[in-house]
Amino acid sequence: MPKIFAALDDLFFLVKIQDGAKHAGLDLTQLCNAESIRARANENPDCYLFDLNCAATKPIETIQWLRSQYPQARILGFHSHVQEELKRKALEAGCDQVFARSAMSSRMTEILSSFGKIATASEID
Repeated sequence: MPKIFAALDDLFFLVKIQDGAKHAGLDLTQLCNAESIRARANENPDCYLFDLNCAATKPIETIQWLRSQYPQARILGFHSHVQEELKRKALEAGCDQVFARSAMSSRMTEILSSFGKIATASEID
């Protein structure tokens, strides 16, 4: 079963992601801070999913670290639709793709089930 590490602390959104992962046949593990992400990175999940607004995970810094240590890692992010600068920083840091939170919410199962086929640095709105 493909494994996804979800880096977020928003419990409401975590439930949506868990539901989408379940329907997509994915094993989802929540990691709530940068230290836990770094500690478990050697488990080589199939994908990392970052809430770019989760300060505890230090998303930009952690994405840069993951990209330098695990260049083949699949990294997806999501953000508030009005945060274009954050999106740009995430893509520069190494995110393969960044979604608006609204797209993640409305197309969760589709996005999660197709994470292996997502085109680099594009966005679904």
